[in-house]
Amino acid sequence: MNHNNFGQAPVMIGTAVINSALDVYSAKKMGKVQSKFEQQLASDAIKMEYVRYLVDRFRTLCEMVVATTDVDPSSVAFQAMLKDGMAGFMKYEGNCRCTLQDPTTKEPIGTFLRDGSIQDNRGMPPETGLIWATGCKNALDFSRIAFLQEHKEEARFQTVKKQTIDLGNREVIARFALGGAILFTVLLVIKMQRRLLKAKTKVSKQRRSTPATK
Repeated sequence: MNHNNFGQAPVMIGTAVINSALDVYSAKKMGKVQSKFEQQLASDAIKMEYVRYLVDRFRTLCEMVVATTDVDPSSVAFQAMLKDGMAGFMKYEGNCRCTLQDPTTKEPIGTFLRDGSIQDNRGMPPETGLIWATGCKNALDFSRIAFLQEHKEEARFQTVKKQTIDLGNREVIARFALGGAILFTVLLVIKMQRRLLKAKTKVSKQRRSTPATK
């Protein structure tokens, strides 16, 4: 797939892994929806169920990208991963704007906008626009909040780690300084004791060398 306008090579590697896991997760559900869609193509209820399925896949995709990558939900790279993950069902253009495809013919059935309206509608009930817009915005909001929370906790962890290291360094310095002070005191006492001992010895010698007075 060519995504020159959206992402980079490392992003595509991550997208492939996420999409494979997501396909396994949603295959059974999609099979049931597609079967109903084929049988009751004109049913508004089935069309709304299909859009709910797309919202569920979109939300799960957002959660998996946030949980398994460091891609910022506000970035172009994040939009590229969403575009690739939803490519089999819609042409996702970002900011909740997309062109949905009929699950059986893959033909476009309407362009859904962020405000819940539908352009170039081909038989989709108005409710589906609101279902998609609400679900899409909630999914993106969740992604941004989860991303910020995760990085806030990481920043807090790094701060605590740095403080712990700094505290450890200060403790080592304090111990070293205390040890130096004790050593200096001991040496000073020894020096004073030696001076005192020399002074006493000198006095004793002077007394022995001085004749006694009659």
